[in-house]
Amino acid sequence: MSNMNDQFTVKIERDAQGTLIITGQQGQVQVISAYNRTAIETVPYDTTHLTINPYHGLAAFQEFEANRFFGREQLTLKLWEKLAAFYQPTQQAKLSLRFLPLLAPSGMGKSSLLRAGLIPELARRGLPIAPKLRVAVLTPGVYPLQNLSFMLARLATQDITPFAKARIYIKELSERDGLRHIAAELSEIKNSPVMLVIDQFEELYTLCKESFERTLFIDNLLLAAADKSLNISVITAMRSEFLTDAQTHPTLYQILAKQAYIVPFMNVAELRDSIIKPAQLAGIPWEMKTVQQLIEQTKGQKYALPLLQLTLTYLWDMRQHGNNETQLLESIDSLANVLELIAQRLYNNLADSERKLAQYIFLKLIKLNDNLCQSHCSCKIADLTSQADDKVKEILRYYANHDSHLITLSQTSQLTATITHEVLFHHWSTLKQWLLEYREEQLLKQHLSHAAHTWESLRRPTRLLWHSSDLARVEPLYDKSREEFTELQLIFFHTSKRRQRYLRYRNRLFAILCIGIGILGLILSITQFR
Repeated sequence: MSNMNDQFTVKIERDAQGTLIITGQQGQVQVISAYNRTAIETVPYDTTHLTINPYHGLAAFQEFEANRFFGREQLTLKLWEKLAAFYQPTQQAKLSLRFLPLLAPSGMGKSSLLRAGLIPELARRGLPIAPKLRVAVLTPGVYPLQNLSFMLARLATQDITPFAKARIYIKELSERDGLRHIAAELSEIKNSPVMLVIDQFEELYTLCKESFERTLFIDNLLLAAADKSLNISVITAMRSEFLTDAQTHPTLYQILAKQAYIVPFMNVAELRDSIIKPAQLAGIPWEMKTVQQLIEQTKGQKYALPLLQLTLTYLWDMRQHGNNETQLLESIDSLANVLELIAQRLYNNLADSERKLAQYIFLKLIKLNDNLCQSHCSCKIADLTSQADDKVKEILRYYANHDSHLITLSQTSQLTATITHEVLFHHWSTLKQWLLEYREEQLLKQHLSHAAHTWESLRRPTRLLWHSSDLARVEPLYDKSREEFTELQLIFFHTSKRRQRYLRYRNRLFAILCIGIGILGLILSITQFR
């Protein structure tokens, strides 16, 4: 990607099953991903004049948006070279493990680099082993083996909802070498190997609760990536602050120490390209004063890249509505203030009843720990309420379809929602206040949700139902906001209550029986004494 025109040397299409087909000069890449955002996908990949906002809000760039992803060309080439080296015969002895981990703090653009940079580059330049490559993009989530099995089943069947095949695969993945065996059985595997792109790898530690599943997931990846068949290669993107957690798997930690690539922050020239080139492509360039001030505001700013994209999105939209660029620039104190402005404006534009629902949704999409907040998490739309609430979906679409993309909607086996970037709950004061006010309540909801899902996944064993002490904590919450409980949470809660009523009844009967036996024994003793 040495110049801007090189961006358009690949063709991107989507087949009837939702698979993205990227065709380049040296190869073809089929991409299966959980991500779905139809409003932007309607823009042709090779357009030379963008009439929509060319910037991106908080959302990561996707493969079909590579035509407006600038500033990472040299880094993309370095990553391609590292992947290509995995398959060079002269390098096989040195690089026996086809596993490329990317590390960087949150907000460094790891996801965009992989998806809008590296994956299209694989089509442009190809790999030494085969002209065709299949790429499955996923995040670990709460149940990483389930997510992996579903994506593999989509690869195998070309079906959007391959539930039967996924159930077979998840059984195979219960063995450490299950992925290796599954890959060997995929059609055309020799001519079309599979690359697994595991984004947000830290979810193994923030969302996955079961250590055995986490270990099994990692083992499957490493064994498949080490197999001499070359069927599987793996790329992961993980926030560097979770390196300590990775020590729980010594082999993985050694690989990270040896093979990880640290994603650097953009230099000034790269930042300039990321600001200037999308506007040039759209035919409405920025004044150089604007460009220079935005570059200055990124210095020393945590989450600088997503905040920069959000600010550019805002400035572009306001300029297109007739606002003066110089005056707009003077009104911006900092990149973080733009986020506060956008988030609060979107919230204030809702009706009162909608604001309450928006508050509930945002709190539901944040994973809390004892330090108040840990990470954003994906949540199935069906789990947001106990009813199929059209109003919930309307609020989600409102935030997802806005250019800022504060919420992302994704499609795997079910539609899910995610707060697009954690910068939102660091810089939106209203959300920070909600977190302070509802911390204990949210922790209790998370505890209930995890207990209910564990109970359901293990076929509802009685031993996992809650006892009186847990129920006593959740009953005030149930009385206050039972409409916010999901169907599974309600079933678990009421089943636990019935179980406790039965146990109390049984214990009372047992106590009465013991008292009766005692009295009877006393009477018999007195009778014998006489």
